[in-house]
Amino acid sequence: MYTLKFNSPILPYAKFPLTQNKYIQDFLRSYEEDKDRITKVIGVHFNKNSNLNAEHAVGIEIEIIKKNNITIIESNSSNRYQVLDYDSSTNFSQAIPFEDEDSIPLLKDPHENDQRFKDLLMSEVFELKNIWFLYNKKINSVLVILPQEILNRYDMVAKSL
Repeated sequence: MYTLKFNSPILPYAKFPLTQNKYIQDFLRSYEEDKDRITKVIGVHFNKNSNLNAEHAVGIEIEIIKKNNITIIESNSSNRYQVLDYDSSTNFSQAIPFEDEDSIPLLKDPHENDQRFKDLLMSEVFELKNIWFLYNKKINSVLVILPQEILNRYDMVAKSL
C-alpha cells in the first residue's frame, strides 16, 4: 500500500485540501512517479509523527484527487489498515485490514446467539456512517463560500480534533 503520513488521524468520509509544504511536494512527486504500481493509498498518523512508530499504526483508505490545481484528500470508505512495515524512502508499506472491536460487551459474550443485537449494532453503524457522510458533504459545501484564510484556519482546527 502507498502511505501518506499525517500529523493527526484521518476520519472516515473526510474531504480536505492538502496544504503545500516540502514533505507534501516530495510525496506528490513520488506519487506521480509510482502511480502505475499503486493499488491503494492509506492515510496514516504515526505517533509523535515519527517513522519509528509506523509499526502497528492504523490508517484509513484515501483517494488523492487533483482538482483545479489543488490536491484534495478524500476518504470515501471506512476501510482501515494496520501497518506492519513502512519504507519511508518509497512510501510503500505492508499493511493488513484492521477490524475495530465491538463496543457493546453483549456481543463479546460467547454464549450470546441472539442475532437481533448484532443486526441492531450494524444498522446503527450504517446510520452513523450516513450521517457523518451527509455532515461532511454539507459542511464542505458551506465552507466553500468562506475566504481561504478562514478555510485554512478551520482545516487546522478540524485536524487537531
